[in-house]
Amino acid sequence: MLRPLVLAALLASLSAPTQADPGAVAALERAPESKLVRDAGFAPDDIGFVAVDLDDGRAVAEHLADSLFIPASVAKLATVYPAQQLLGADFRFETKLYRAGDALYLQGGGDPVLDNIALRDLARQIKPDKNARWRSFFYDASSVAAEAEVDHGQPAEAVYNAGFGALNVDFNRVQINWSREDDGKIAFHPRAVADGLNVPADWIRLLPAEGAEPPGANFLYAGDGSGERWLYAPDLAETLPEDGALFLPVKAPAADTARVFRRIAADLSIALPEPRAGTVPTDAVLVGSIQSPPLPAVIAGLLKYSNNVTAELIGMAASRKLTGRVLDPTASSAALGGWLSNRLSYVDWSGFKLLNHSGLSSLNRASPRQIAAILTAIARDPVLTPLLSPIMGDDRGAMAEAKTGTMDFACGLAGFLTAKSGRRLAFTIFVIDRKRRAALDASFDSRVLAPTPGAQAWLGRAHALEEALLKNWRQRF
Repeated sequence: MLRPLVLAALLASLSAPTQADPGAVAALERAPESKLVRDAGFAPDDIGFVAVDLDDGRAVAEHLADSLFIPASVAKLATVYPAQQLLGADFRFETKLYRAGDALYLQGGGDPVLDNIALRDLARQIKPDKNARWRSFFYDASSVAAEAEVDHGQPAEAVYNAGFGALNVDFNRVQINWSREDDGKIAFHPRAVADGLNVPADWIRLLPAEGAEPPGANFLYAGDGSGERWLYAPDLAETLPEDGALFLPVKAPAADTARVFRRIAADLSIALPEPRAGTVPTDAVLVGSIQSPPLPAVIAGLLKYSNNVTAELIGMAASRKLTGRVLDPTASSAALGGWLSNRLSYVDWSGFKLLNHSGLSSLNRASPRQIAAILTAIARDPVLTPLLSPIMGDDRGAMAEAKTGTMDFACGLAGFLTAKSGRRLAFTIFVIDRKRRAALDASFDSRVLAPTPGAQAWLGRAHALEEALLKNWRQRF
């Protein structure tokens, strides 16, 4: 907990205007960090950072701290802090099962960690009845605005770009196993996978594409109302090994979750018809329900694994609590951004823009100082503070606890660092190659999932610079 006088000093240090000082780039040349930036091969305006001493509230190191960068997954900090404050540590997502006559309704609550095991537990709450015959099976996904993917500016085939909504299972990804048959043709076997219970997903179809596709376009989504469907490049079957497995994202997760539930129920001798979309009627009777772990446990998993769907669903639950409305991801993010600017009003939030809750968009913008403000608020929250993941460890332990963010030619790192003196710092570092990032966006093709030339080497240099800065600050402060 920060003392009142310390907090006042901290607020003053964070309230600088968001326009970068015209002399900031030149100032870096006189700063202790300048050699580190040069040695990593970056120009002064490629990087922005701030490090704030949480004991006395001073910004002990900063450069372009008010300039805007692409935050990538560091933006998830702007999701989890409002969510924890608005929803509370006792909040749990809930999935319910209702009955109305001979119709069964599966109602989603946006649970991001729902899996096959939980769906089996829910199905087991249906009371055995020899005479029961379910004539209709509906799924109600009205509580969350559904999206077919997290960001339209990302490859459709990328697992990290799955759809999301009120009903989600196994992080909305499906495992595609394949084997070569006696005639040499490839046979694909989709299944929904979870620890302890895998479910065949024969409603997901893989068919050969009719025409040639661009290099790197291995799978094209072509789903329809009958289920998920992917077209694979004709030459893919020739290049695949004899057997193997990969993952593809689910784009219509509510229908997919209902079909997984139907298959699990069948294994329990509960026969359900093909699911259809519907809304639970007011006179329906609750049959059963299951809940997610409490919110801090869900957030801990999010900060560790950085799952984008989880971030979107946590953020949308928070905005629903804040506004009382079901908002799409852009409106939801704007609502939480407004809450942050009111709650942390000592910072100038000019230019802060998040189009979603996960950070998966090259159009998102945040400054190092804005993220540092969120971190200083997190430092006062005993629930959130321990949830950041240790990073850059050695045999003496981790150097820091932080959230990483990575996109091609844009990355970030934000968290807490303990200096050798024992001083506790909140820090944010952003690195970008604006020219190459803009060129990548301009040439984007959603059909292609392939490594970007030069991106991995650039990222290695950026990560090395992040580590060098943390080591420098740990030694100096």
